[in-house]
Amino acid sequence: MNNVVFSPDGKYIATASNDKTACVWDAYTGKQILVLNHYDWVNNVVFSPDGKYVATASADNIARLWICSNTDDLINEASNRFTQNLTPEEWKKYMGDEP
Repeated sequence: MNNVVFSPDGKYIATASNDKTACVWDAYTGKQILVLNHYDWVNNVVFSPDGKYVATASADNIARLWICSNTDDLINEASNRFTQNLTPEEWKKYMGDEP
């Protein structure tokens, strides 16, 4: 393990690892929530101050910013960025069974 950090609210833990991943875990249950893949060792991981994003840095010389939010936050984020409504087919493709 190269780095371990808690989210600002203490609900999540993010880890950076030599297995080319950073992971986000539920701090209470220990359940893995997200796996964030890189092409080489992940050296560092940090949450944004609001806890909605995770930044990772890797030995592949790439830093990435990931959305780390619950489904409602992701839907709101997507809705704010779309310039038009999704067709029913697009909704099914991208959102699955989410209402």
